[in-house]
Amino acid sequence: MESTDDKWISDNLSYAQTLNLFKETNQEGQRIFTRIIDYFNFISARFNKFIEDESLRSLPHISVDSHRASIMPNKSKPLVPGFMTSSPTPGTRQSVDIMPSSPTSRDSPTYQTAQLCQIQPFRVAAEKLKTEYIPYLVQLRQDYFKKMMGVTEKASGALKSLQESKDRRKSAYEIYCQAGENLKAAYDSKSPELEILKRSFLEAQKNAVDTHTHMNEVTAQTAMKMESAITEFEDIERWRSDSFKDIMKRFSDWLGMLGGEVKKGNSYFDQLLQLVPNDEDLEKNMNVSELPVPAADVDYQIVPLSLLFSKFLPADEIFKNEIKNGGRLFRVKEDCPAHGQFLNVVAGEIIVSLSMSGNNILAKDINDCEGLVPTRAVEPL
Repeated sequence: MESTDDKWISDNLSYAQTLNLFKETNQEGQRIFTRIIDYFNFISARFNKFIEDESLRSLPHISVDSHRASIMPNKSKPLVPGFMTSSPTPGTRQSVDIMPSSPTSRDSPTYQTAQLCQIQPFRVAAEKLKTEYIPYLVQLRQDYFKKMMGVTEKASGALKSLQESKDRRKSAYEIYCQAGENLKAAYDSKSPELEILKRSFLEAQKNAVDTHTHMNEVTAQTAMKMESAITEFEDIERWRSDSFKDIMKRFSDWLGMLGGEVKKGNSYFDQLLQLVPNDEDLEKNMNVSELPVPAADVDYQIVPLSLLFSKFLPADEIFKNEIKNGGRLFRVKEDCPAHGQFLNVVAGEIIVSLSMSGNNILAKDINDCEGLVPTRAVEPL
């Protein structure tokens, strides 16, 4: 019996270690799946952020600094002259700085098409990650969990049956030993219950033999069940490994396709950049002579930026030079049309003061136009 117990203990420890291996591997597999899903979610979020940034960048005039840099290469000669403090004689003609229509303008169809070519692959990529790769990985994780739980429950059930069988055998052996002691004591004392104790001893002996035999059968069955569970475990791990290889290969191939699409978009941008005129061409095109100048009491302004864009852009950055020189930011409360020396302003726009002049302020708007604005029409920020 002792040698059998020793073998049972050895086998049981081995089975318990195997069961723990199943549980730990399942947990580790779940962590690996979760890390991969988190990685794919991270990539998807980066794609969406890139799409959002590029979409904002593609809006007409959304970036003031870059826009000014592209439309006003000569900072000493601003595109928008604003109010002319020394009005020219009505009817005279004068050269005026304007930017010729360019295919690189942010609101041109060519630029927007090129921008779409660059953004579209990432939009498709983000959608593919969201609707295909991530759900597929989530489903793989669920399938893996179910498979591993099945193997774990099979091994756990087998070990539970083995433990119950061992407990029954132990109990039967203890009853058998106690019956033997009772029978010996009855012989020694010539007890009248000797025959009854003999029958009890024989029954206890038979039950001990039966439970021992049953435990041997359960032990053999447990060994087969554990062997089967180990085989299933190996198959599941092989399936998990193959699934990882498959998803990563598909992801790698897809990234290669995405790279090709991005390369096409970049090629389109390269072609677009070739259309940008050089400095010499800019100087030629920037001077359009013999344009009539209107009368002094009619404003002359070319406005490339919507005045209300100033609400959405960092005013302290746009007017940082003026603020350094003592200027203050104001929000326009009501529309004031341009006339004489007064600047055209619209309700909601942000302007910066250059100086005070009675009930008016000399102000500058987002387009570098300067003129007077009534103080009643503005409020300080």
